[in-house]
Amino acid sequence: MSQQLVTFRNLVVELGGTRILDGVNGFIERGKITALIGLNGSGKTTLLKAVLREVPFRGEIEFRCPHDHREHRPEHVGYVPQKLALDPRMPLTVRELFGLTLQRRPLFFGISKNVSQRAEALLARVNAKHLIDRPVGKLSGGELQRILLSLALDPQPELLLLDEPARSCWCRTISPLSASMLIMSSA
Repeated sequence: MSQQLVTFRNLVVELGGTRILDGVNGFIERGKITALIGLNGSGKTTLLKAVLREVPFRGEIEFRCPHDHREHRPEHVGYVPQKLALDPRMPLTVRELFGLTLQRRPLFFGISKNVSQRAEALLARVNAKHLIDRPVGKLSGGELQRILLSLALDPQPELLLLDEPARSCWCRTISPLSASMLIMSSA
């Protein structure tokens, strides 16, 4: 018998007066990979954003774990977006991106040795350690998604949400993870 980690019932999302999702029901099993496949514009990313509580919705989304997921950003959920709009002229390296996301002190004070080691370990999990000193603006789309995946793996998520991972070739790197996954893909 399967254990459901997340269930959603009668989910309705309206954005700008347009109903994007209407009465959607489903679940994500604990420890399993779940793929949601549909046509472009069918609401896959909107469903993902509702699970993340990034768009307003009606209906019920229930996390069946000991953590409180009523906050705007649920804990123990990793997320890799389809794309991330970054100015390619921004002088930011992958190491500095990790510094911005993993340490509390401002980046101009430098990156702590602990954060730098943590970044290298996370990048190694997705075979991207060699990218640590590369400017973010010089990364390919697939390299950037691998960087975002490594960030989504910290801390160890119970649920990993991947939006359009098949656009890149790093899908092989996620198979040994212990998180439940919801993968969005176009048909």
